[in-house]
Amino acid sequence: MSLNQSKFREIVFHFLFARPQTTDEVDLLVKSLMHFHKTTKKNVMEAFSRYEKILQSVETIDQAIQKTSKEYDADRITKAEKVAIELCAYEMLYDEQIPEKVAISEAIRLTKKYGSKEGAGYVNAIMDTLYNNREQES
Repeated sequence: MSLNQSKFREIVFHFLFARPQTTDEVDLLVKSLMHFHKTTKKNVMEAFSRYEKILQSVETIDQAIQKTSKEYDADRITKAEKVAIELCAYEMLYDEQIPEKVAISEAIRLTKKYGSKEGAGYVNAIMDTLYNNREQES
């Protein structure tokens, strides 16, 4: 069973939100996500692989976000907003197959679903600024 990109992204979002630390936590989360999303272990493990790649880039992503917003403060935003920003920034910076505007739209969708409409506005502003700054550098 193949996953659509939105569902795949949502599974990655769940991994980022949970940030499992041990093998037992990963195994439990994999089983839970398989059940919740009604998908296969293979699909969930592909999302886990993407999650691991994002974790390897989190420092670079956070630096890019801090350049984008002088007021950016990880303590000030909700966890759902932070995770959506990390996921979107990763896609914008490292995944050439995903159009940047799609990444931004999906970050807003995930923030509305797991955070708030106000948070979605904040995510939109941050990601639009990052997008515009990247466009100016090109």
